[in-house]
Amino acid sequence: ARGAVMQQLQAHSPAAVVQRLGIQTSMRNQWPCVVQQVEVAGPLALVQVQSLHGDVQLTARITAESAQLLGLQAGMAVLAMCKATAVQVVAENAVSSIAGHAGNTLPGKVTRVTQGAIGDEVALHMAAGVQWVGFAVAGSGLRAGRKVRVHMPESAVVLALAP
Repeated sequence: ARGAVMQQLQAHSPAAVVQRLGIQTSMRNQWPCVVQQVEVAGPLALVQVQSLHGDVQLTARITAESAQLLGLQAGMAVLAMCKATAVQVVAENAVSSIAGHAGNTLPGKVTRVTQGAIGDEVALHMAAGVQWVGFAVAGSGLRAGRKVRVHMPESAVVLALAP
């Protein structure tokens, strides 16, 4: 079953899936994933998803009603999305600045930095070839090749069904 799900997701790039949904989005981060678990607690649901190659795991916090309307269950193919502005990037040795925050914190490696007055846009390479875009504080000093940690709140992860 997992092989069929992977074939379904691999046959459609994230951009193609979003285009077929008939919407355009400003979300720079899009990853084909498989639902691992759905845990409903009152009005909220925590949905754990895993990238196709299994190296990146994320948790999305959505309403229980949304989980029900989407029919989310383990083994389903989904597209996980997150706005770049919701992704905080810090140097690997500065993890303490994001410690204690609920959410998804993962390692990555900087591929590009665009400096800005109110924040540095950082492109990253994550496990299994997953590419992310996030933001560091202005004047972060981050450079290509630097190891970093990224953090995104569970509530910032959006899930979409592949058509």
